[in-house]
Amino acid sequence: MTIAPTAEQQDIVGEPSNCVVIAKPGSGKTFTLSLKINTILPELPNYRGVIAISFTNKASNELERRCLSSGLDRKGSFFGTIDRFFLSEIIIPFGNHVFGLLRQEFDVVEAEAMCGTQESANMQTLLDEGAYDDLVVAYAPFLRHLYSEGRIILEAFGFLALHIYRSSIACRRYIRARYSHIVVDEYQDCGFWQHALFSSLVDLGLCGVAVGDMDQSIFAFAKKDPRYLAALARDDSRFTTYPLSTNHRSHSSIVNYSLRLLSPSCKLLATNDIRVYEKRVEGTEIEIGHWLSSAIPRFADQLRISEMSRVGILARGHRTVDLVHQSLSIPHKPAIDTPLDKNTSLWGNLFRKILHLLFSPELTKYEIAEEYLVVNSETSKVRAVMRKLSNLETLARTGLEQLQGVPHEFVAIAEAVLPRARNAEAIRGLEAVLGSIPLLESYVPPNRDEVQLMTLHKAKGLEFDLVFHLDLYCWILPRYKADRTQELNLHYVGITRARECCVLCTSSERHKADGRCTGGDDSEFLHMNHLESLRLASPF
Repeated sequence: MTIAPTAEQQDIVGEPSNCVVIAKPGSGKTFTLSLKINTILPELPNYRGVIAISFTNKASNELERRCLSSGLDRKGSFFGTIDRFFLSEIIIPFGNHVFGLLRQEFDVVEAEAMCGTQESANMQTLLDEGAYDDLVVAYAPFLRHLYSEGRIILEAFGFLALHIYRSSIACRRYIRARYSHIVVDEYQDCGFWQHALFSSLVDLGLCGVAVGDMDQSIFAFAKKDPRYLAALARDDSRFTTYPLSTNHRSHSSIVNYSLRLLSPSCKLLATNDIRVYEKRVEGTEIEIGHWLSSAIPRFADQLRISEMSRVGILARGHRTVDLVHQSLSIPHKPAIDTPLDKNTSLWGNLFRKILHLLFSPELTKYEIAEEYLVVNSETSKVRAVMRKLSNLETLARTGLEQLQGVPHEFVAIAEAVLPRARNAEAIRGLEAVLGSIPLLESYVPPNRDEVQLMTLHKAKGLEFDLVFHLDLYCWILPRYKADRTQELNLHYVGITRARECCVLCTSSERHKADGRCTGGDDSEFLHMNHLESLRLASPF
């Protein structure tokens, strides 16, 4: 069924120039972006495309899938994360213009391993401050030396990309010839270097589209700052700002609760049905797990939720996730981090894509081949890669344990499609994942009968029919001395993951970091802006 865009969405799709989109949760931003890209691509010659950047591999895969699901030719487009764009489109092909010829494969390394703790801290300070000129003076010779040895510092990706871009005329000519637009999703999660490069590409002549929501900024600890999105929205000489203001995802009572959380004077939607509940359990987080085991089936039955995978249990931290995991007696799947997840290298990204292919129907072998190879001129290599992927698919269907002894098969594919991007850390991460059934299972989508259990940060970008929002305690959310706006945004993100119902859970006691129990005093977020009037006691 074809979904007709709203008037707000049509305005964005039809905008021919630079624009900023302030997209509220559930407002259909991925649908709008895919529709806009689908409108742009048919007008471009075969060798040109768009840069479509998302800040997670999952979001990037979803945007690419939606854009190309109708059979649209991707042409010269790039879909991926910002770090992958830095590496594959700037650092690798044009680094030799600035640092000299790279005569070997390269490896992505961490700063501390290369220059010691104190020097690494000094470099990180300059990187955090966006001190471009100081970095050029203090560290460009050192980075040039590492580059000549085939090593690139992970923390300096953004600086390196910008430095190479500014120093290489060929790089700028290539990007301008290859791409017509740059689209960046989740712009509130940009750091200085990402913002600087986006602005530079717009100045170069690419049409810029920045999409984000200041209220969903939750990664300040990683030096991501919503002020860059706000700066673009104020720059009305270069950008037109559009809203995506209507939450099409959530029940009206959930929308009302989330709006009142941010503003005591907001206009509420008309509704006769409240589906935001509060539940206080006697005991600790362990007893919350016991209560959830009986309450979730009853909520699911009341809401007519047929697949338990559409239920999400979201917690502030991993400690609560672990405690609930131990006490939850219904089928569930905790989201766990693996040694491969944080590897930003090209090989790390490819290994994750292959694992995604093996366990999810959303990606095909041909899409991987098309992304990394020129399918019309590298036919023999394409066939060889497709055969290797087919062999891995066969092993995965036989059983996860069949994948434990074949990291060399993944490496062979990487060597075929990215021969100069070998990354030892990515290989070690892959070996750790393939050597552990629990880590491998983390890449398997939940079964229909499995409730999903994860942290609030991990839930960013996801949605569930029914959400249980945990850890609403004093000193936990908001954390002591933490940035209150970031903490409020995190709570807002948790609430707005819910489509049909949101249950805010606390307990009379909670565990401290050292394992001891203390009183489970309510978070201040539960009692601000007269929110009590917009929720009910849990019926179960």
